Amino acid sequence: MPQEPVLFTGTIRDNITFGRDYDEERLNDVISACCLGKDIERFPEGIDSKVTMQGSSYSGGQNARIALARALYSDSQIILLDNCLSALDPKVRSKVRQNLLSERFRERCFIFSTSSEDEVPVECFLIQICDQKVKYFGQYR
Repeated sequence: MPQEPVLFTGTIRDNITFGRDYDEERLNDVISACCLGKDIERFPEGIDSKVTMQGSSYSGGQNARIALARALYSDSQIILLDNCLSALDPKVRSKVRQNLLSERFRERCFIFSTSSEDEVPVECFLIQICDQKVKYFGQYR
């Protein structure tokens, strides 16, 4: 079953901050990490553009990156990414993955669940499961 990012009625800012205190520097950092800056510039009201009908007016990649930005804006130390990069084109996927694994998010643990080997970050710990059995367990390079 395909994964669908959840967006809520409100603004893009509301969907990212999700009731947490507004911190402009933090917000700008996660927007940059999720490669959302150019998208937001093109939206009619920028970051205050409305999200309606679970984000149906935005592309799948935009929805995925807005939902990812919400996870990054949170205080969560462990973030489970369930196939969320698959909706992104390869160039953006690579840049977002690179940003997630950069120094600025080093204190967080990202768990990537994916069915595509090209989404596995290099130099990460990997557990590969096939047919309900562990096929590989160790460092991925």
